[in-house]
Amino acid sequence: MTENQKKLLNILREMFQFDQADLDFGIYRIMRMKRDEVNRFIEEELPAQISACLNELAALDTTASIAEIDRQIAETKSGSLPEAIKATAIAAYEEQKKSLAGSVDITAVEADVYNHLTNFFSRYYDDGDFISQRRYKDGAYAIPYEGEEVKLHWANADQYYVKTSEYFKDYTFKTMHGETVHFKLIEAETERDNNKASKKRYFQIHADKPFEVIDGELFVYVEYKASEYSGKTAQAKHILDIVEAFITVQSQPEYRLFSAILAISDGKTLLERQLNRYTARNTFDYFIHKDLGKFLRRE
Repeated sequence: MTENQKKLLNILREMFQFDQADLDFGIYRIMRMKRDEVNRFIEEELPAQISACLNELAALDTTASIAEIDRQIAETKSGSLPEAIKATAIAAYEEQKKSLAGSVDITAVEADVYNHLTNFFSRYYDDGDFISQRRYKDGAYAIPYEGEEVKLHWANADQYYVKTSEYFKDYTFKTMHGETVHFKLIEAETERDNNKASKKRYFQIHADKPFEVIDGELFVYVEYKASEYSGKTAQAKHILDIVEAFITVQSQPEYRLFSAILAISDGKTLLERQLNRYTARNTFDYFIHKDLGKFLRRE
């Protein structure tokens, strides 16, 4: 697999949110059910379709030239030139045909195709959303206009904004041995009136009292606030902080009963998996495009 192919496959995996494979609610449940099908398309069907189209392009690109050479060969054969001269001319034409057959650099064209596809999706996709930027040329955008005297337009006019961070709820799960674990939010900083937060906030460990056992059930206390971490891995780092904090107290008598939450499956502890689901339920806000297919086809 070439580097250009890898770049395209990586952005497609990001678009289809393969990194959220352990989430099991809403659209993520559907994505998980379709994951194998989507992955097969990305890794097998799409490259095969591109290769087939490129091979067809190569054939079309040389067909006209080869047809012209064949015509010249036919004329030479039917001409009145001496046979020795005819043979020499025909041999030269045949060499031209051979060189034409390999004249199209499919590798270079294929690299361009993958680069264009990667750039295309990168222009519109940003952190889970497709932004309707109708590009007219570099640095200039077109807006839909039908002669109105006044036209109001905004960047995400074709989309619905769905804000999920306002639905804070405690989260409960049971281990494979039946122990009950709760994630409880102690303090949260949120935006009001369905506004998108100007500063990124994350679920993180409650420093004063991170864990507590009440009536045989484990409570994990968290806060939702601004963080010293940044970037796409910030929430994952806070989740690992919680896991590491529990590892340090797990040897204490009251927490030994809950060692099952540190059981590892597919490279993640049960606690980490459940924290991923909990934080995702409460922090994923996103745009829903009214007609994404139409927009992308037009672009």
